[in-house]
Amino acid sequence: MINYLSLKEDEIAVAEISSFQLETLNSLCPHVGIVLNVTEDHLNRHYNMENYIFLKSKLLKNSTESEYAVLNFDDGIVRSFAEKTKARLFYFSVRERVHGAYLENGDLYFCGEKIMSASELLTDGLHNVQNALAAIAAAKIMGVRSDSIARSLSSFKGIRHRIELVGEADGVKYVDDSKGTNVDATIKAIGCMKEEAVLLLGGKDKGYDYDKLFVKLRTSSVVHTVLYGENRFRLFESALRRLGQLPLRDVLIAELNRVIALLVRRFLGDHNAGTRVNDRYRYNVALFIKKLGHSDFLADDAFFHYRLSSLRLLVGAAGRR
Repeated sequence: MINYLSLKEDEIAVAEISSFQLETLNSLCPHVGIVLNVTEDHLNRHYNMENYIFLKSKLLKNSTESEYAVLNFDDGIVRSFAEKTKARLFYFSVRERVHGAYLENGDLYFCGEKIMSASELLTDGLHNVQNALAAIAAAKIMGVRSDSIARSLSSFKGIRHRIELVGEADGVKYVDDSKGTNVDATIKAIGCMKEEAVLLLGGKDKGYDYDKLFVKLRTSSVVHTVLYGENRFRLFESALRRLGQLPLRDVLIAELNRVIALLVRRFLGDHNAGTRVNDRYRYNVALFIKKLGHSDFLADDAFFHYRLSSLRLLVGAAGRR
């Protein structure tokens, strides 16, 4: 693609390269290669983390001493890429002073030079401080003036569909984070929520471990979660595995037979329960949940007769009332 851009001598191409592209890009050699982090993603395609990590490291495979690598020092996997490249190394860190860009006493530095204050950034979250540090390192390597870097970063409002405030109605703010397509990105977005929030969670199942997401929800500002999409039942199973630590507040469910079967298998020890759930199962599940003190889960027996057109699970992340 870059070959067809017909770049002039004084022009620079900035490209985001995915692990999918790195499967076949064997000759790629960026002048400045930046690796922000490596977290669980796309395992439905790459099968395991070892393959995914290998593909990420290919970004720097062809680098020589004439190229540069900017690595996240705080990510152990990314930091280990230094052993796999010949490029000249710069790091970024929010934890300690490194050779490169770093956060210190609320300010952003590059090799001892203060660039700007972190409070000048318009985007929330520590992950956006990390993004700014990576940008600072790359820009300084390319010879950009520090005042230009500070001016650009202090006016950057973020990208579309990533923790983007899209509107407010009746005192409720609506945030679009549809680019948050893995567990780590979702956790980072949740950390930016300062007020009580309702989280719409679900989509394509890419093989993640969702348990750690529900653990994080316990100490977050999220008070309800709506589960939907292809992975809705795996998300619900993760919520159930954490039920002792993650009380259910209210649950509104379609496809009730399948969900009740999950409850039966999980808590009543009947691993032969299929998708057909009879009155005995309904009664036992009702007793079990009421015993736990989650009476809101079942208003009355008539609850089980509702059949809705699509799944909507409303799970209270912290059990607040």
